[in-house]
Amino acid sequence: MSKLIGRASQDNWLVGATVPFGSFTLRASYSEMDGKENIAVRDAKMLALGGVYTLSRRTALYATYSKISNTNTNFTVASGSTLTRGNDSTGYDFGIRHSF
Repeated sequence: MSKLIGRASQDNWLVGATVPFGSFTLRASYSEMDGKENIAVRDAKMLALGGVYTLSRRTALYATYSKISNTNTNFTVASGSTLTRGNDSTGYDFGIRHSF
């Protein structure tokens, strides 16, 4: 990606995997954002780990943990939350899914 003078540009990449173990499925992902600007470099890295446990053909339990490490930017895990630049953000979710 080429840098434009006076404009921001960024490179993004993500790698993820799901690994089944019988009724349990492990999920993992890692992503990076490499921001390139005239004034400051803005980078962020995110790691997410989770799993799904299938109870039946239509019902499953799930849980996920995620962390974003910010460098001079303010990406957050949860929408609507406020965060100052350079601080990290963590979040989790868990629940039950049922298909009707």
